[in-house]
Amino acid sequence: MKNDLKHTSEEDLLKALETTDEKGTTANDFNGFINTFNLKPGTNKIKARALIKLYNKWSKEPITGELFTLNCHLLFESTKKSQLLINLEPLTILQLIGENTKKPELTKNSPASKKHFEVFIKKFELESGSLFIKFSVLYDTYIKWRHNNRLKTQLGKQTLVEFMNLYFKRKKDNNEIYYGLDPKILNNLTHEQKLQCLSQKSKLNAIKKENQKKPN
Repeated sequence: MKNDLKHTSEEDLLKALETTDEKGTTANDFNGFINTFNLKPGTNKIKARALIKLYNKWSKEPITGELFTLNCHLLFESTKKSQLLINLEPLTILQLIGENTKKPELTKNSPASKKHFEVFIKKFELESGSLFIKFSVLYDTYIKWRHNNRLKTQLGKQTLVEFMNLYFKRKKDNNEIYYGLDPKILNNLTHEQKLQCLSQKSKLNAIKKENQKKPN
């Protein structure tokens, strides 16, 4: 039941966006929308707002989003996260809406993601050490590196955390995650990042060391 569209091709669905049935131009054309796209209960999890975007693109006189969502919940089952269970796949919905699809993020178990991560840590000389750097700064560094080099491969935030956990010692301070790295990482950070990256304890230790160096 993954894509229950035996009698409705994607070409037919696209044509439906161009020519609206005259019966579907009334104030409440919800049924016309459902019939046009052959929407039925299924196993694919879709957010109601995605269907609303498609509906608003199709309808000449759309009903309110609140009423549309209410009708959807009466017609289709939903998950605990209020995602509707329908027959159309998410990718098909996005293609019909006309939105760009996001490249799937790599997982920790993918050989390509491991290679990608190792290129990143080599580029920024990430090695184990005693200086604990805030993860949000490391993630920001990663995002800018990937963006500047126009890399298609991407790791999600959680996947990057999982890789960092495998390679480096981890600590938490005030709900922030820090990783123990060699101080030479600082050579690859901007001034603003340096100010953000250290934990409060590390900052205090740095101040103490600096004060100890000053002559009495």
